[in-house]
Amino acid sequence: MRYIFSLRFFMPLRPTTIAITKFKRPSTSNAVFSIVIPTWNNLPYLKLCVESIRKNSEFNHQIIVHLNEGIDGSLEWIKQQTDIDYVHSENNIGVCYALNGCRSLVETSYMLFLNDDMYVLPKWDKHLKDEIDHLNSPYFFLSSTAIEPVFSSNCAIQKDYGKTIETFREAQLLSEFEDIPKKDWFGATWPPNVVHVDVWDMVGGYSTEFSPGLYSDPDFSM
Repeated sequence: MRYIFSLRFFMPLRPTTIAITKFKRPSTSNAVFSIVIPTWNNLPYLKLCVESIRKNSEFNHQIIVHLNEGIDGSLEWIKQQTDIDYVHSENNIGVCYALNGCRSLVETSYMLFLNDDMYVLPKWDKHLKDEIDHLNSPYFFLSSTAIEPVFSSNCAIQKDYGKTIETFREAQLLSEFEDIPKKDWFGATWPPNVVHVDVWDMVGGYSTEFSPGLYSDPDFSM
């Protein structure tokens, strides 16, 4: 259950109005997770993230992208993707409103939050699904281990496979990640994470008091 991502943060101004449009594709057959990805004019990383889901997943998943602005060509690109549902706001409304705005499109029992600059590794979803099945309860909060060039917490692995799209050494990562040592840990952290939709609804999603999103992750974790 490991990921790689480069650093990119959402720091928009608080919008004065929240106006979004939603587009739903036909239901994804046998989807296990509803993967929600907020993005902000970050098309190269978004493409890599989505491609990693498509080729490294064991199961089918519903992919929901929230496009903040989308003025870098990402709106035109997303319209051409027949397997992605999306929500679009002309303004950058931040992470909290973006995630909450995607909730009505969720068609599975599990909502998974993934940043647009993350790359999921082979069998990432199988390990999460196995753990969910083992728990046999909807009351959980599961997150995964990040592989980062400069690690940001004790629950991450520091190993450099590139800091940008141009320097990303995908083949090396795929050949080595299963042999990277990492002690098990217990707790909750920031994305990638997954909860049952019942938990999401009871909590009320991400608290917009933290908009545009700074510290909304630990707030939701608590």
